[in-house]
Amino acid sequence: MKKAFTLIEIIIVISILLILLSIGVFSSAMVEDFKIREDVKLIHRDLKNARNLAISKKDNSKVKFNNENSYTIICGDISENREYSEKIKIKFKRKDGNIETTRTVEFTKRGVSAYGSSGTIELSTPKKIYEITIEPVTGKVNLKDEKGIYSY
Repeated sequence: MKKAFTLIEIIIVISILLILLSIGVFSSAMVEDFKIREDVKLIHRDLKNARNLAISKKDNSKVKFNNENSYTIICGDISENREYSEKIKIKFKRKDGNIETTRTVEFTKRGVSAYGSSGTIELSTPKKIYEITIEPVTGKVNLKDEKGIYSY
């Protein structure tokens, strides 16, 4: 009697291996999507925190966006640098229709957006486009995607 694998056994083993490999591919893509979403939320949260920091410290605060996928939060003697995913592309839409790639968003000590700091920040990701809107009079920071407003 010969000791060998049958065709069905080989097919079953190959199919199990393919299933295990595909799980790894899908999970790495899901992890990347999760990180991008978290980075978008972090940018939104940091803009809101910069506004609150300006109010609590009674000093102007700034969020300066750089070209190297990073931004700096500055208020008085506090300075904190943050990085975000290179898959997020940021554009600043001004009221006159012009688009910028670098910009500083500033809040006054009353939490109001400083002159020229209001407008829309577009965050483009591979799957979605998010918009962070900074209201001109109140300084309120909103995040929304194609479906509507995420945060108030």
